[in-house]
Amino acid sequence: MREIVQRAVARGEVRADAVTDLRLDVGQALLRDRFLFRDSAIDAGTAVRIVDEVLIPLFTDVR
Repeated sequence: MREIVQRAVARGEVRADAVTDLRLDVGQALLRDRFLFRDSAIDAGTAVRIVDEVLIPLFTDVR
């Protein structure tokens, strides 16, 4: 995850100060939660929604 986000930083899509250990954990934590606790299938749609609805705003909406 760190490498993926660092590439986004290099492209200018993510601010470097937005990259924290806690934010890097969010995507995997959501996938783990759905798989282990909700017994939900992790399909491409779920992954896309996590990226679009959670990760992109998380890494671009820095306050």
